Amino acid sequence: MYIVIDGLKVEIQKKKVKNINLAVLSPEGMVRISAPKRVSDEYISDFVRSKMGWIQKQRDKILKKAIIVNREYVTGEKIYLFGEEYTLQTLPATGKARVTINGNTAYLETKNGSTAADREKTVNEWYRQLLKEQIRKYLPKWEKITGLHPTEWQIKNMKTRWGTCNTVSGKIWLNLQLAKKPFVCLEYVILHELTHLRIRNHGKDFIEAMNRYMPEWQAIKEKMNEF
Repeated sequence: MYIVIDGLKVEIQKKKVKNINLAVLSPEGMVRISAPKRVSDEYISDFVRSKMGWIQKQRDKILKKAIIVNREYVTGEKIYLFGEEYTLQTLPATGKARVTINGNTAYLETKNGSTAADREKTVNEWYRQLLKEQIRKYLPKWEKITGLHPTEWQIKNMKTRWGTCNTVSGKIWLNLQLAKKPFVCLEYVILHELTHLRIRNHGKDFIEAMNRYMPEWQAIKEKMNEF
């Protein structure tokens, strides 16, 4: 069911839970509440009002992410490479479309009439090439440390995972978006997926292995979305 609280549309799901859980679903402020069945709508309304400041902060974060995702790849936008921020400048291409870095500027050479999708494709091809170089650098390091070796690895542009592992075939995939993150994030994901070659779940054995190989891994995991 839905109720409106001070102009804010709130979806309420009453279920067998011990506490009230609040989630902001959109920059427009769509909010979902899951609450114990015994809790009254009046109590929920008061709870939501007490969280209005937090809700606004979450709306702002979602909106900021949406702006970053919906890029046009035009002059003035910011792009990221291994944790460093660059200002994008588009130039007419004299040959093949490409991206180059000079100082704090990323130059995107593109053909006249190119679409946002065309420019994104060029940037992603650039990311892919640079990420491959770093994987070839860091994967052998962690293979040597762990004694674990994938049968194959590939880069894939994924929306919900930084990496994934097929424990049957021994193949791992690493997210193209890791090209935007600091190198330590790439190392963490490589180690994470290598560890899954031996330990399929995220249970005690997995945590112990990660703690042994990379004691700071949980802090890196928490920080990944902040870069």
